[in-house]
Amino acid sequence: MDYSTILSAIKTKVTTASGCSNVYDYERWAANWATILALFKTSGGLIHAWMISRVSTHRQAQSIGAAERAHVFRIRGVYGLDDSAATEKTFQGIANTVAEAFDADLTLSGACLTLAPDWGPMANQVGLQINDVDIRAFGNILCHHADCRLCATESPNY
Repeated sequence: MDYSTILSAIKTKVTTASGCSNVYDYERWAANWATILALFKTSGGLIHAWMISRVSTHRQAQSIGAAERAHVFRIRGVYGLDDSAATEKTFQGIANTVAEAFDADLTLSGACLTLAPDWGPMANQVGLQINDVDIRAFGNILCHHADCRLCATESPNY
């Protein structure tokens, strides 16, 4: 198990969570607005995307010459806002579905030791943490936005 294996497993989890579209294993941004829209839009024209990026890695000694790593990932979701369609309810439901996908598999099918670390920056936090849900403008389009965190620990045998 290593960083790239963990990242791939996280992307698979988000991709297969019910209701998710346009899942990327890195932050997608561009200076050109048309490019951003092309990356974030679904085939039906709705802005909906999820991006996964590592924000930090921490190490803890396990034995002489061996250290366990804890990778903290930011998982961001965006979803086009339409008040008349109550899209906040839809987006909140999708965010819950993503969190539940991780709750059901705290080792990412063996890609990491655990998503419930007992040490490090997210000690005693289990699975995906939905830290902030708000409204943001992407260009001139209002979207629901979720900023989530997930900590995956990696074996000292990397």
